[in-house]
Amino acid sequence: MRALVAVVLFFCALLPINEPARAAGERFPGMTAERRRADLETFAKLAPERHGNLYRFMTPEAFAAAVRALEDKLPQLDDDAVVAGLARIVASIGDGHDHVFEPCGNGTATNYPLRLARFSDGVLVTAAPHALAPVVGSRLVALEGKPIGAVWNALVPVIPHDHDNDSASSDATTFLTCSGLLHGLGLIPRRSEAAFTFERDGKRTTLRLQPQVSWESTYGLPPRDWDLFVGARVPLVRSSRDLAWFRWIESDGVLYVQLNAIANPPGTTLAAFADDVFRAADSHPVRTFVLDLRNNGGGDNTLEKPLIVGIVRRPALSERGHLFVITSPATFSAAQNLINRLQNYAEPTFVGEPSGENVNFYGDTAHVQLPNSGLTIALAHLYWQDMDPRDRRTATFPELAAPATLRDYLEGRDPAYEAVLAHRDDPPLEQTLRTAAQAGYDAALAAYDTFTRDPVHRYAEVELRVNRLGYVLLRAGDHSAAIALFRVNVERHPQSWNAWDSLGEGYAAAGDKPRAIAAYERSLQLNGDNAGGRDALQRLRGG
Repeated sequence: MRALVAVVLFFCALLPINEPARAAGERFPGMTAERRRADLETFAKLAPERHGNLYRFMTPEAFAAAVRALEDKLPQLDDDAVVAGLARIVASIGDGHDHVFEPCGNGTATNYPLRLARFSDGVLVTAAPHALAPVVGSRLVALEGKPIGAVWNALVPVIPHDHDNDSASSDATTFLTCSGLLHGLGLIPRRSEAAFTFERDGKRTTLRLQPQVSWESTYGLPPRDWDLFVGARVPLVRSSRDLAWFRWIESDGVLYVQLNAIANPPGTTLAAFADDVFRAADSHPVRTFVLDLRNNGGGDNTLEKPLIVGIVRRPALSERGHLFVITSPATFSAAQNLINRLQNYAEPTFVGEPSGENVNFYGDTAHVQLPNSGLTIALAHLYWQDMDPRDRRTATFPELAAPATLRDYLEGRDPAYEAVLAHRDDPPLEQTLRTAAQAGYDAALAAYDTFTRDPVHRYAEVELRVNRLGYVLLRAGDHSAAIALFRVNVERHPQSWNAWDSLGEGYAAAGDKPRAIAAYERSLQLNGDNAGGRDALQRLRGG
């Protein structure tokens, strides 16, 4: 169907524009190429000093080359394009906390007035000011005539994200409304307005909008005076705009807790909120405790203790099969600390989508202020290591996959909550594998494959779990069952040096020196820095 084009300059009466008129792309009056070069030199000099470990994922040579590439282009770039160039370098560092302050522009009118949610099957308008209520619940399909998928792909390199984490960042969809970056990347011709194309029931409407709201209005909890998409059915996850809330669902035997920031809720404290939660838990026959952190981008991790302690002290809440934690790409920063600590001290089953943070990560930013533009760049400087120092996981990967789709959102379904109810009685993988390993390698491999081939386990971190169980059996003296599991790991993860190292240890414990030597040799081929494997091999050879 031919697109219906409606040109609308979003009413200035909604929120007045306070910014003075400037040339497209001009943010910092009086800037010259030389002043920009001085700013860039300041950033390049101070970044290695302010960041906790700037070269963890990129080499000094790669960083210097990126700075030089931007410096060479400075005479041809306007302010927005320079900011976009800086944002690209900062994002390439690989720590999601690194970011350019005010990437969309100066002041309170920097973003187009839309709240968006991105799914595998499209981008949905989930909220907007009342004047834009007709587009709430529509798909956003194009920006200035460019397909929204292409726009997103152009934005991804400038969005802060952790190393090898595909989530971009907890507020990633905000960048689709970010006037300065969109202009700086050449995705819109001017910052002052842009054409957004929406689709509903096969009909398209194009509205020309002005940036009239702040960055903060477009992520986190929506402003209370904005219209929200409701639909025919409101799922539990969207039934409140509060920062923290809970509900006892008697029909499901579920105490559902949604925590949308690690922060004190208005008028109370997180500790007091936790007390209320556990009073409810103690007064109801709770079968399942669900902690929903899907919309939690972090906050102050020093506030988490009362919630963690309250869960750990109650076996009916903390044990396997009772505690379920829902995560998403927006689960970030202090929320990652929370799920790490729950994994250390309780037995949660994670549900949903991978989190937006490496399990061990740099956070708590230090700032670099550029002398001429005044632009501020935040760089992560404090290392948070809740997990084993060798744990290189790029996210917490849920055992029960329940990716959100646009269709689910429109229909009012919550795949994550449905997955909890459908799978809460499933036996844990460890129980299944322990039984299978007693029957030997073939049975263990079959059990492993049955588990991993189920789509609901597409994200599950199976290699580490199999390895841990193998060592439990090894310490118990069940060498044959342990070796069966270690063999399964090397069969399904043949490039894992650690899997081969564990197999070598299993064979050595069983007194099978030739096979132990062969396994350790393969481990060292894959990782020559495996000092423990090298020492074990030397001992086996009698050295």
